[in-house]
Amino acid sequence: MRQLRTIMTATLLFMTCMAIPSRAHDVDEFDARVVTDKWHVSAGGYLVEFKTDAQAGFGSFVGTAVRLEDDLQVEKDEVTARLDAFYRWRPRHTFTFGYFFLERRGSTTLDRRVEFGDRAFDIGGRAKSTFSTKIFGAGYRYSLVNTGRSDAGVMVGLSINDFGLELEGNAVAVGDTSSVSAEFSGATTQLLAPVPSLGIFVDHGLTSRLILRSSATFLDITVGDYSGRVVETRFLLEYFFWNDLGVLLGSSSTDIAIDRRDSRPLKLSYRQSGLTFALSYGGR
Repeated sequence: MRQLRTIMTATLLFMTCMAIPSRAHDVDEFDARVVTDKWHVSAGGYLVEFKTDAQAGFGSFVGTAVRLEDDLQVEKDEVTARLDAFYRWRPRHTFTFGYFFLERRGSTTLDRRVEFGDRAFDIGGRAKSTFSTKIFGAGYRYSLVNTGRSDAGVMVGLSINDFGLELEGNAVAVGDTSSVSAEFSGATTQLLAPVPSLGIFVDHGLTSRLILRSSATFLDITVGDYSGRVVETRFLLEYFFWNDLGVLLGSSSTDIAIDRRDSRPLKLSYRQSGLTFALSYGGR
């Protein structure tokens, strides 16, 4: 993981040096594609590291707080696909879209009792877990500054976050104090949460071929039995090596915290950060 990060960081520096104009008129001939692309699509890989905390209860039982990657041995890092796109309706008005999906699994011998949902898994038992993540985002960007080389402004968005966590193993019902032996069973909790966000973005053409794209979004909100917080940052370099075809490298991070207070209470803290590498295509 660290080796790959080092290689990709070196590649970013190489791209930057390669694209620095060698003649003064290279800048004068800048083609302003930062603001002229009508639409743009990027698809590629996402090398991600995770930290996920979950506490799933049932009725008056609050459940046991667990770190999935440590307590349940769910994979800490993965490579998955990611898709992003935007459509520029007017010079200052842009719609954005994104999709991310991943399923991680783990298996471990529990070193403590874990109450999850309506089931209790005893110490020393074998437990298998599956955690799935689906994130679809859509947003709107308004350009406050649009010079032909720089595009910066504000953005509003809505991400549909679909999280699923399943735990299987020898378990008894939560609150059961009888001498009945544990039986193999499972408990599942699902969370479908639409989370709005507000943020800023800056796209700047370093040269006619190299574009810096950066954004940051944040929102903390409480509605009824739900509380949520989302923080997301992206820092990307895009190099168009042939006409409208480019390569995109950079880093991004997402931090989501959701608290559901109903008959099946759930606290979820989901953090992912990693490197993005993708092919991109822009149409004018």
